Amino acid sequence: MSYRTKFRKRPHLYQQLEARIALAADAFEPNDSMVGSIDIGAGPGQNLNELTIDNSNEDWFQFELLGPDAIDVDLFFQHVLGDLSLEVLDSNGSTVGLSQSTNDNENVSLPGVAAGVYHVRVFGGAP
Repeated sequence: MSYRTKFRKRPHLYQQLEARIALAADAFEPNDSMVGSIDIGAGPGQNLNELTIDNSNEDWFQFELLGPDAIDVDLFFQHVLGDLSLEVLDSNGSTVGLSQSTNDNENVSLPGVAAGVYHVRVFGGAP
């Protein structure tokens, strides 16, 4: 199963994550907690490919907004192969956006958020 996540901070500027559900650890493990979040930076256009996750795992990433902006996080995957959910948290660990559905895709759109560090949590459930 594959999923793709985009972090858009401004029109035409985005960061993209692509991953596959699998049992093998990816190059960013261990990133299974907020403290262990992988920093994907402040600039647009970074790509992370060949990430993996299984139903008992979580993947955490962090990025920084250098000024007030909008954030769109899109998670694309095939639900029939397993369920994924998406959460965006601020630097204090408070949830600012959550998407949990039984559809193929998850999305968190946050207009007008403050500058700062944000965390993205991708987590799975039973297929």
